[in-house]
Amino acid sequence: MMSASGSQIDELRGFNPLGFTAPFLDAISAELLELTTGSLTQVAVEVKAAHCNLRGSAHGGFVAAVADVALGLAVMRTDSSIESAVTVQMAVNYTGAAALGDVIVIDAEAGHVGRNLGFASMTARSRGRVVAQGSGIFSLRRTPVALDDAGAGSQ
Repeated sequence: MMSASGSQIDELRGFNPLGFTAPFLDAISAELLELTTGSLTQVAVEVKAAHCNLRGSAHGGFVAAVADVALGLAVMRTDSSIESAVTVQMAVNYTGAAALGDVIVIDAEAGHVGRNLGFASMTARSRGRVVAQGSGIFSLRRTPVALDDAGAGSQ
């Protein structure tokens, strides 16, 4: 459970626990919260000791892992037929740091989403400061379309 304080708690109003987990997220003890409003998907996570580098701030690999989840969700939320979005390429540029106990909120938005590939971009903030920006390309797996007796697709 997140133990954020003060203005960080206000920033998390409306967020809910992520509707799924994965072995990797469990292994890094990442308790993610999500809020999707229109085309914006937000993912929040509290920086714990296990997520920190030697300087006591969130490790870049941790920020990238959470950004990967946020970017993939943003693409998946555009179309209910998308079952999964597998990362093909991702870039993250770090512009600041989040300290132990800080909450990182990642704002992710899908750009173009085609039949096989989806594109998304993100900005990560902590305490109102931008700590990273990035983008990703995702390979999409969609629900197979059922064919009716006439051979037309239906869902």
